[in-house]
Amino acid sequence: MRESKSQIPKQDRWRVDSEGHPPEELSNFKLFKTNADSTIAIKPDGDIIAVSRNKKEKLVKGSDLMDFAVKNGGIKLDSYEGNHRFYRKCGFEPVSWTRFNREIMDEFVKDWKPEFGQEDIIFYKYTGNKAILSRDEVKSELDKFKKSVAPKDYDDAMAERDAAL
Repeated sequence: MRESKSQIPKQDRWRVDSEGHPPEELSNFKLFKTNADSTIAIKPDGDIIAVSRNKKEKLVKGSDLMDFAVKNGGIKLDSYEGNHRFYRKCGFEPVSWTRFNREIMDEFVKDWKPEFGQEDIIFYKYTGNKAILSRDEVKSELDKFKKSVAPKDYDDAMAERDAAL
């Protein structure tokens, strides 16, 4: 997982959840790695984490990893809003969200630095409704979503998304 994550530009690397899972927890996950070290993991409840495509990968796109995850039980995820365009293209729709929290980032996200910006966390469910959005459409869609759905703390946003499954 580290090799594929190291292929991601430094300013985006922090968005990939690859740390903080103890070995006993990982043993319950479905862990997948391609020959070129692209990775994806699925928790027992269908939560998709650690999506990381190695740039050396010639035959597999990021959307292929997501299709694979869905075929193997992936039904939900949460991610920083900078990944919104990608997850919408893969058939995931936003349900809830939580505001950026500097204290959490400083404590748990080792790759994040203030100069990378502050991104809220969006909670998605898989619907299969794939949307190809321009950068302007992404901003407009996120703005509209955030105006229509009140932010919650992380656990409440996760519970709201899970209730919508």
